[in-house]
Amino acid sequence: MNELKKQTYRKRIAVAEIFRSALRQNDERNRFLTKIGASDMPVIIPALDKTLAVNIQHAAQRYFDAGEQKVVIPVWNDSKQNDTFELRVLILSEQDAPGFWSLNKHEFQEHVTMAQVVEATAPDKQWQFATLNTEKRQEFQNLIGSA
Repeated sequence: MNELKKQTYRKRIAVAEIFRSALRQNDERNRFLTKIGASDMPVIIPALDKTLAVNIQHAAQRYFDAGEQKVVIPVWNDSKQNDTFELRVLILSEQDAPGFWSLNKHEFQEHVTMAQVVEATAPDKQWQFATLNTEKRQEFQNLIGSA
């Protein structure tokens, strides 16, 4: 694995950890599971804003083939212009997720990034965490091992 792939892998793992960390606050996990109509946490496939949506689709397909009904996709959106970032969460499913925006697994085009998918999604159908604070940014930096 080359250095760029290692860094991307570390970033995606950090996105998953930030998502899990956000779910541990207050009653977010239960609220999230209720909103998507699940009793157990579905598979999490973290994505960066630059991740190609088709790659997420291929990863999700392996879980669908194994019997999963939906996967959770936390998408890290980093804005270099104003030094902020957001974590948006989408659901990819073979069926609709109640009260939530769901992607049909066949809707991805080859060169679409996850940032474009998030941008095209109605804001009221995303699980949005407010712009994450400096502490979370530092946590992300620590998790990926860069300063």
